[in-house]
Amino acid sequence: MVQTVTSKKVLIHTLGANMGGALRHLTHFLPALSQSQSILVTRPHYIILIRNKTKKPPDAKHITFIALPNCFSSPFIMRFIFDNLLLPIYLKFKNIDTVVSLTNFGPLWGAKTIIFQRNLIYFSRWYYQQLPFFKKLPLLLRRFLSYFLMKRAKMIVVPSQSMRDRIIEQFKSLDPEKFTIFPHAIELPALPLIPVKPTLITLFQTPSPIFLYPSHLAAHKGLDILLQGLGALKRLYHLDFRCLLTCSLQEWPEAKEPFLNLIQKEQIQREVTFIGAVSHHEMTYLYQNSTLVVFPSILESFGFPLAEALSHGVPIIAADTETNREICQDGALYYPPFNPEALAAQLKAAFDPEIRKKLSQDAKSQFASRDWTWKTYIRDFEKLI
Repeated sequence: MVQTVTSKKVLIHTLGANMGGALRHLTHFLPALSQSQSILVTRPHYIILIRNKTKKPPDAKHITFIALPNCFSSPFIMRFIFDNLLLPIYLKFKNIDTVVSLTNFGPLWGAKTIIFQRNLIYFSRWYYQQLPFFKKLPLLLRRFLSYFLMKRAKMIVVPSQSMRDRIIEQFKSLDPEKFTIFPHAIELPALPLIPVKPTLITLFQTPSPIFLYPSHLAAHKGLDILLQGLGALKRLYHLDFRCLLTCSLQEWPEAKEPFLNLIQKEQIQREVTFIGAVSHHEMTYLYQNSTLVVFPSILESFGFPLAEALSHGVPIIAADTETNREICQDGALYYPPFNPEALAAQLKAAFDPEIRKKLSQDAKSQFASRDWTWKTYIRDFEKLI
């Protein structure tokens, strides 16, 4: 191993990582970077901006953590002020020449910038059309701020080819050569070492197949299509099943009543269980014990649950989107994203043990087709810098 010498300073901006895939990425990225042995001859010193509620890994000589109050990250206007008024002063004072923003936004001036774009909703016409009027303007502002940041960025990093294509489709003036496709790493599967809550274990004490949808709640996550598909599965095929959702209706208060009404309309009150957010080791238990993963999400920049399901060899039924196909390839069954009856038909097909066996084998093969480890991810990340 080549002895490294600290030279240039790189600021890694993570203040936008608060939920979903961004937080999942950060949870593993920080300890992996802290523990990694660099292959670079001259390793940068990393100054990492984190929220003060973010769990910080053990200190490392090549990393300095700066924990900031949540007010610098939320609401969005405060994040914009911090990024473009306060942060550039700090960059100049500390002689930092590169900023790596892991979450879509960053300073418009003050240093060379590498932008990780990881939220496809900013670049989706469909998503924009679903929003009520009062939410359209904030989305447009975020979209055009993203554009100006990408325009001046040294590099634009995206986790999938499909996301790159959607951004270029929206902003044809962006230089395609600026884009680097850099798929995420994931934590490899392992048996849970920490005891799983008895309430989770109880959920699996049933002879019925268990469907798992690992996701938080949002308009683009396709929960309405899933609920309608489950209703069609029960109504058309008279099959017994359970569906577990790792979210809570409290996450999206204005949608709570419509979803409860939809569940009642489809008569699936007994079949659907909202178990809320669970820890990573509990997710391992859920993957290893579920019959299949169903993934109706319509807009994903990557789709962590898909990669995790592949790693466990769990059969997958997913909405037929470019990103979902890019991640799963032949390791899943697909259905048209807005067709609940087609989803029900694929779920019904997966009741066949032979189909599930083939799906599991295909999932394992797809996962084995590339290196998903954090060790490799950090090595390649440092090459980007």
